[in-house]
Amino acid sequence: MTLSAKTPHWMEHAAEEVTQPEKIQERAKEAPQSARLAAHLTPLIPYVLAGLLIGAGILFVEWKPLREPALADKIQRYLRGGLGIIGVLALTQGIDIFVISRVRNAVSRFNLRRVLRLIVGLLVAFIAISVLFVGARIN
Repeated sequence: MTLSAKTPHWMEHAAEEVTQPEKIQERAKEAPQSARLAAHLTPLIPYVLAGLLIGAGILFVEWKPLREPALADKIQRYLRGGLGIIGVLALTQGIDIFVISRVRNAVSRFNLRRVLRLIVGLLVAFIAISVLFVGARIN
């Protein structure tokens, strides 16, 4: 059994404490539930922080309106688009952590991640194009 960088710390401790490889999984299951949940939620922290930062930017632009309403609308549109993209990425990370990682078959996991990344790429492109070209006129 090889331990990757994404292996939770309780799995590493179980591997250090137990001499028989068959008992590592059993020992790791004895880890407290709160420690497992915290380890799963750790990759979502940057998305939450970025969402809070962008949300604060949206509130700031609404609280202190700029002199040029067109510029304020553009800034708000970009911030909302960024918030949408962050939301899609956070949802993707959550699906990867809580759904795809539980699939036992490595080939199925790989293919599910590929499909998920394709869908996310299309959604991010759609959001970016919608934000950038809203109100654009094609002659």
